[in-house]
Amino acid sequence: MQSNISWNGAFCLLGNKSELTVLFITSRLPFPPTDGRKIVLYHYCRYMHEKLGCRLIVVALGSFGSSQSTAVPSFIDRLVVLPLPSLVYAFFNWIVNIIKCRIIPLQSAVFWSARNQRVIQKIIAEENVDVVIGDMIRTGEYLLNIGSIYRKVADLDDLISTRYFRQITSKISTNPVGKAGSTRTIQVVSKILHNIGLIKAVVWLEAITAKRYETVLATKCDCSVLVSPVEVGRLMDRCPPGTKVYSIPPAVDHRLLTADVDGPPLHAITFLGALNVPHNVDGITRFIDEIWPRIMERDPDVVLRIVGRSPSARLQNRARQHQRIDFIGEVDDFVPILKGSKVFVAPIWYGSGIKTKILEAMALGLPVVTTSIGVEGIAGVDGIHYVVADDDEGFANSVLALLADESRRVAIGRAARQLVEALYSFDTALASWGEILTGRREGV
Repeated sequence: MQSNISWNGAFCLLGNKSELTVLFITSRLPFPPTDGRKIVLYHYCRYMHEKLGCRLIVVALGSFGSSQSTAVPSFIDRLVVLPLPSLVYAFFNWIVNIIKCRIIPLQSAVFWSARNQRVIQKIIAEENVDVVIGDMIRTGEYLLNIGSIYRKVADLDDLISTRYFRQITSKISTNPVGKAGSTRTIQVVSKILHNIGLIKAVVWLEAITAKRYETVLATKCDCSVLVSPVEVGRLMDRCPPGTKVYSIPPAVDHRLLTADVDGPPLHAITFLGALNVPHNVDGITRFIDEIWPRIMERDPDVVLRIVGRSPSARLQNRARQHQRIDFIGEVDDFVPILKGSKVFVAPIWYGSGIKTKILEAMALGLPVVTTSIGVEGIAGVDGIHYVVADDDEGFANSVLALLADESRRVAIGRAARQLVEALYSFDTALASWGEILTGRREGV
């Protein structure tokens, strides 16, 4: 079926349609905005509908429990939830591709099924879709199997292969497919791999295949999107000339930029992050074991507050071995907790993309201590907009120095908030979506 769009070079322009119909295939519900990637997707969808006037169809892959009963936001015109295939089907699909000399990432095999592909093709025809966007490499097979008459955008988020290669060198080996591990299929696979001692080998294989697959998607789709400008350069270096790759950073919720951050904070530092995500688990574990004792030795009155869902019993037991650590768990609104802290810590030793939680803390005027990887892709200057420390002693010293110097805390927090307001607000950060979808932007 021909789409009602006309073409201008690499970009599509509206033809005789009054609005652009966008199909967004996601590996999670893009609402409610409760964690990093969901926040990004939530604002992407909202911007396309509210600012660009797009008609938005979302196909979410998986089973989402209580989240599935949450009211669908008004900016989503139609939501379709499709189940993931069984473990047997996913494994069979992976093996078939290997036999065909086409090794795809394990997570891409887990998220694809022929049945879902047929349903998506039917939706495209029913809704007269103009643009199809795929969320992360997990949805890549659907993009590659959709006809070339439709504009296809690979919304990669980050170079997940970079995260895996960095993860391999960490002290703690974890789930090779990150938060996809919340699905029952991946939980079973991960448990089997751990039991037979193959988890690290699978991470290596996933890293290698993901790197190749990222390049394939960038080459085969009309354009690709990453949150970090640093990673745009890395992906472009792998691709042939003319490949279109763009950076669209996370947008920070307007309420954070307008939140009242005045008032005396507690003598506390705060960590925020989902505690079922590998880089968060490894980061806070190392912080508790290696950095927190150094801080407590010189400032025994400070409190560490850990905010995030799904902490393991092992992590909580580890924290109990130290004094003045408060496990808060998941909260509906983290703003009062962050506002009531003196320093925000983000001990990220491996990862990729841009960390939304760091931008959120900066938006609240909270001084952030993190690593070089933590601020990778974020504009700003060390010592002015945030503080960077890449070893345990330096991290502890940076936190202690901020705790002891109120004027420096205030200055860094104010500069951080101004930076976020200038570069990462809803209207500024997401403007490139309009440029990409309507063809008003020149290639990077």
